[in-house]
Amino acid sequence: MDHEATDARWQQYYARVSAQPHRKLTAMALQALDPELSKTALDCGCGTGSDIAYLLEQGFDVHGFDVRQEPLDVCRQRFSGSPRLQLTQADFSDFCYSPVSFVIANSSLFFCPQPAFPQVWQTLVAALPVGGVFSGDLLGVHDSWVNSPDHDVSAFTASEVDELFAGFKIIYRHERDEQGKTALGRSKHWHMHTVIARKVTVQ
Repeated sequence: MDHEATDARWQQYYARVSAQPHRKLTAMALQALDPELSKTALDCGCGTGSDIAYLLEQGFDVHGFDVRQEPLDVCRQRFSGSPRLQLTQADFSDFCYSPVSFVIANSSLFFCPQPAFPQVWQTLVAALPVGGVFSGDLLGVHDSWVNSPDHDVSAFTASEVDELFAGFKIIYRHERDEQGKTALGRSKHWHMHTVIARKVTVQ
C-alpha cells in the first residue's frame, strides 16, 4: 500500500476516534480487579487516549504506548501536565513491560505479528500479578485482515484463545464473526475474541 495513502488513512482514523468515550469493556473490567492491588494500568496501542482519560479519572497511574507518533501527540496535548501518565512510542516487541495491575489491549494486540506474539504474550502476562486483569481483543482466524497484504497480524481459534488464558479466570468473553465495517466505514469481515480475564495463578 502507498505510504502516503496509509498515513492519510490513519489521520482519518484518529480524527474519527478521538472524540469517542472510553470503551464500556474497560469499565466492566475494572470491576474484576482485586481492590488490594495498586491502581496501575498499561494501555497497549493507546491511540488518542479514550481509555486513558477514564483510567486517570478513576485514579490510576497509566502507561500508554503506541507504534505511531500522531496519536501520542494527541494524548500529550489532551493530558498535558498529568503527572500520572507516561507515554512511549513503541510496538509490542519493543516496549519494556513493567508490573501493572491492569492491562488493556483494545483492538491492538492482533497487530503484533504472529512470529513475535508468543514472547510478547508471555512478557505481558508476567507483568500482571495474581488478581490483575487483562481486557482486550484477539483476532479470529476468519477475519479478512488475516490474509490481507496490508496487515501483518496474529490470529487465533477459540481453542487457542483458551490456551492463552490458562491460569486466568474468564470474566467475560464474546466472539464476533460477521460482516461489518471499520471505523472509517469500509466493509470487512470481523472475527474477534473479546476477553476480560483475571489472573489466578503465577505463570
